[in-house]
Amino acid sequence: MHFTPPGERFVKRTFSSASNIYVANQIRQSVQNKVKEMANITRALHTSFTKSIGNSKTTSKILSIPFNRFASTDISSTTELAEQEVLNEKQLAAAALEAKRNKSRLKPRHYKILHGQMQVDPQNPEFPYEKTVKFRRKLIAQHGLATGINLGIAWSTKEELQEKTEYEKVAHPFTLQQIVEQKKKLREEEMKKIETRQKDIELKMGKLALWMKELKDRQEKKEAVVRAAQEKKDILIEEVRQHFGYVVSMKDPKFQEMLEQKEKEAKKAGKEMKKKVRVEKATSKALAQAEAVSTGKEIKME
Repeated sequence: MHFTPPGERFVKRTFSSASNIYVANQIRQSVQNKVKEMANITRALHTSFTKSIGNSKTTSKILSIPFNRFASTDISSTTELAEQEVLNEKQLAAAALEAKRNKSRLKPRHYKILHGQMQVDPQNPEFPYEKTVKFRRKLIAQHGLATGINLGIAWSTKEELQEKTEYEKVAHPFTLQQIVEQKKKLREEEMKKIETRQKDIELKMGKLALWMKELKDRQEKKEAVVRAAQEKKDILIEEVRQHFGYVVSMKDPKFQEMLEQKEKEAKKAGKEMKKKVRVEKATSKALAQAEAVSTGKEIKME
């Protein structure tokens, strides 16, 4: 695992925040000053060394190769440092510009997630969960080869495959053929239910006309009963008005009293009429039985 020095982590955290641009500029200026000091020291050493040795051809030939090697190495390292410094300046400028553009106030991790970037560094995980296989598989699924993670961890291990197989046996114990047969049976049962219901609907539709006629007859009968009751009440009201001999309000207590009396008389008359009808029916039935008995006796006597 790559170890990041504390100073570098501090610089990264400092540069990633837009509020610490001033600190980043100060660090960059100090680095530039150090590079300049190293260049000046190198030039001074070269000049003093040349003066102390002299200008003889033999001495220059003897010492030219090592000194040239030292000088070229020092100059190349200085050039590399300068190029690295220029690159760092560009990166810092880009980071500062991006920080100024970012008005969301989101944390760097959340800002990267929002823009579809990789929110963590897989090579330098900060939290324990970033080291887990599950999290790394998720990173591979989202960013692919850009993560730098070995894609082999995306495949299930033998233990995981065994667990999945056991789970499938418990969760889905039936084979594909058995499931297909069950579905066919369920479909056939549903079709039978639909056919039975269709036949029942057709049978009821055939009886619809008869039911409509019966309903209409019941309604007419109810209406006739209501009309008859209303006509009786109208007759009673007219009788009460004729009794007083003048137009009387129906809300008058005398009118209500007389109306109740007339209704009682009408009910009594109705009961007497029903009783009379019952007596007549019983008499006629008795006479019919007596005639049948007498006729039977005559037949026997003959």
